[in-house]
Amino acid sequence: MGRKKQISDQKRLHRERMRLQKGVFSSLANAIGNIGELYADFVQSDEVRNSMKATADKAIECMDNIKELNELEEQLKAEEQESEGED
Repeated sequence: MGRKKQISDQKRLHRERMRLQKGVFSSLANAIGNIGELYADFVQSDEVRNSMKATADKAIECMDNIKELNELEEQLKAEEQESEGED
């Protein structure tokens, strides 16, 4: 029982960490987008806009990667539950 509890706790902590990480990246992407828009309003420079767009694109890519990671984690969890059910 102790090993199952430990595994369960590890999975729960991992899920919580991923949830928090997703929230942080989402907030960061929103903040970057807002800062980029404000900064571009003050500095009418193509270079600044392109840089901010690249940063926002990178943040979106990070969020997409987190989404994919979460989907893979859910898939792994389902496979683990199936294998436990077979035991």
